[in-house]
Amino acid sequence: MTPPNVVELTPTTYVEAREIGDHVRAHTPVLLDLTQMTEANAKRLVDFTAGSAYAASGTMPRVRARLFLVRSGGQTTRTTTGSGVSSQT
Repeated sequence: MTPPNVVELTPTTYVEAREIGDHVRAHTPVLLDLTQMTEANAKRLVDFTAGSAYAASGTMPRVRARLFLVRSGGQTTRTTTGSGVSSQT
């Protein structure tokens, strides 16, 4: 389940990159699921999103294969691993 302050996006085309960038600019964390994209478009979107996060002094850690948490600078998020261990980053 996604925390209420995190937007979950599952893009299917590169055209949806703007929506991700808009959320980063608005300082809204994005859980980005790339499982529905082709490998080539997923790579392009990761490059764009990483650049957006960098420009906003943020981060883009990989949660698992094709799933990323995109944050602007200064944001913290609480996460729980599969083993139930919680951490705040």
